[in-house]
Amino acid sequence: RRLEKLEARIAEAAARVESGQVAFADPEIARDHEKLRALQAEQTALQAGLDALYAEWETLSEALSASGSEAASGSLSASGSEAESG
Repeated sequence: RRLEKLEARIAEAAARVESGQVAFADPEIARDHEKLRALQAEQTALQAGLDALYAEWETLSEALSASGSEAASGSLSASGSEAESG
């Protein structure tokens, strides 16, 4: 559930980054150095936020995978032990 919420936040953040990237093509912004600098700063902040969300997603995903792997490896090692002793 937490992973799903995080994925939704990532999608929203990615959409904001993409929207900002489209704005770079606006000739009005391209001609106005102050607007261009402001947009660049905003994009940098948005991208940093998106990167942080991706890092959080990766950490959470790995933790969930490890939890599942531990349960699976516990049963595998038990069956492996039986095979070795038999």
